[in-house]
Amino acid sequence: MKWTTIALIPLLLVCVVLPNAQAATLGTHAQVTNIAVKQLIKKQRLKFTWDKVSTARRYRIKIFHGSTRIARKLVKRRQARFPETKFVDGETYTVYVRAKPNAKYAAAPWGTYTFTWSDEDHDNDFIPDEIDTDDDNDGIPDTEDSDPIGMSGTVYTVKIENNAFVDGSLSIIEDDSVTWVNRDENGHSVAADDGSWESPPLQTNESYTHAFTTAGVFPYYDPTYPNLSAMTATITVNTE
Repeated sequence: MKWTTIALIPLLLVCVVLPNAQAATLGTHAQVTNIAVKQLIKKQRLKFTWDKVSTARRYRIKIFHGSTRIARKLVKRRQARFPETKFVDGETYTVYVRAKPNAKYAAAPWGTYTFTWSDEDHDNDFIPDEIDTDDDNDGIPDTEDSDPIGMSGTVYTVKIENNAFVDGSLSIIEDDSVTWVNRDENGHSVAADDGSWESPPLQTNESYTHAFTTAGVFPYYDPTYPNLSAMTATITVNTE
């Protein structure tokens, strides 16, 4: 028998990792343009809109008052809404919006918009000031009122719905005001327990505003339904 020797030659495998082609071609979102703001009077919110970025799936929005950020949000649609309470009439704000970066597109520079807010409904009665004939609800028509706005502090709103004061108990400070708006189909009224003030009868969508100028605790109720517990609440007025 004849033997044959076979030599085993080891194979060297070399793996080469190619660069990610997708990463090499990462695009950039277009910058957001045409930012605008609109007051939604009946919702007591400010609505911000902007032009669509075709590559965007989400947008980031942030709002500054000077150097202080007062709001921010991540949204899918090209709009965002924020409560009016975050803004002060006559103050200036800067809005920043951009498309959120993703696996295919990097972030673009922020689109910016600066505006000074002018409240179109100072008494928060859901009636625009331009058509509200008695904007401070003091019973004096604006055309005859020396101070038709007439409220120096913050104005809070309490809705009357389903025979109840919605979030009717408030803690406020001196010179703040409260506006009660009747959203029921039936009539209502508002009065202090001690009889110091009382609204006229309020039909659907009518409102009444009272300014609280001194500190104290002020229970109130609806004289139309004096025995209904849902129509009782308390305003607590603090000095600061």
